[in-house]
Amino acid sequence: MRLYSQAIRFWTHFNQIKKLLNGNLDDYYVATALAMECFQAANSLIDIATKLVSENSLGFPQNAVNAFELLMKHGLIEKEELEAAKRAIYLRNLIAHEYHAIEKEDLLDLYNALESLQAFVRRAEIKNGES
Repeated sequence: MRLYSQAIRFWTHFNQIKKLLNGNLDDYYVATALAMECFQAANSLIDIATKLVSENSLGFPQNAVNAFELLMKHGLIEKEELEAAKRAIYLRNLIAHEYHAIEKEDLLDLYNALESLQAFVRRAEIKNGES
């Protein structure tokens, strides 16, 4: 999948997250929809990172966090973005594997991490335009 398509996926899910945040997060269905949108947005970020690693021949990431570490090692993201990505991946994994443990605060934390990575997605879109 192309970087552009992955960026579109991120923005689609991120915009849905912002809409859901206006709802009642104590409502089971709103919280569940929010968790799924956060999960998908985080997946899109991982896809963008691994695609950038591959396109720039930066190595072979062992996992999602390692893809972002390679991007930082080669100056393609800042330390703050790496930390936000690590948090987003951790919370994404919590949704995937420990769904019963997700709390409203975790979803808000994941949203904040995703929000911190918007500039990363924009840079990926610009890079795609140069390709």
